[in-house]
Amino acid sequence: MRYGLVLIGAIMVSTADAEMYRWQDEYGRWQFSDKPPAHTTITSPVEQVRVPAAQETQSVHIPHRPKSSGSPWLTKERNAYRQKKSRRLKQEKQQRQQQRQEERCRAARDAYRSIQNSFYRASSPNALNKRRERLKKQKRKIKESCG
Repeated sequence: MRYGLVLIGAIMVSTADAEMYRWQDEYGRWQFSDKPPAHTTITSPVEQVRVPAAQETQSVHIPHRPKSSGSPWLTKERNAYRQKKSRRLKQEKQQRQQQRQEERCRAARDAYRSIQNSFYRASSPNALNKRRERLKKQKRKIKESCG
């Protein structure tokens, strides 16, 4: 039992100083592995990197950066994103307005056709004048909504 613990301890110590390999693949991405690369197109030489043992590593404190403080590049990217979003929203609004305008135009023309094509039997000159006024009113609506 005691020899088993010693053997496990020896294995742990030997793996503590593991060797890592680093290389850049054909797409320009960095690859890391504990084995050298095989069957890949390598654009840079393979580097052997020594990984320190657990006792050698130190914890590094990364200070918290508030969201408001950003690099000029990040500010520029955010502004570009906002402008792009603003343009997209404006374009969508214009498309909705244009669709509503087309629907109004179509409705006005349909109303005009329905008045014009309806069977009408004038019972008096006054009734005939009312029909003519309705048709004129629909024509004005068509001009307003269709341009």
